Amino acid sequence: MGACERDSYKGSKPAALSARAKILADLADGLSLEIDALVRDRCVRGDHDLDALISAVVARAAACGMTHPPATDEEHAMAAVEGWTHLPRRDLPLTAVRYGAAS
Repeated sequence: MGACERDSYKGSKPAALSARAKILADLADGLSLEIDALVRDRCVRGDHDLDALISAVVARAAACGMTHPPATDEEHAMAAVEGWTHLPRRDLPLTAVRYGAAS
């Protein structure tokens, strides 16, 4: 087993649950967001639930124009065929995603 597998937040091992709890705490802190206990529990118990929450945050960032869109003609052409993975801009705080604008 490689280091990536051993240290992954995926799966049901205690280290994975701990990693998910840390990711969730950092996300809540970065968004200045109080996460409901039920949501928190589901995200810690299941990596799919955490993935869904992260995807929702990234979708919000994309909708607000806070991600890196395709920049070149080649990237636009590839994105039209294969899709585009949006990554939030690192120059903005996560609270910008929450409020829809840089504060």
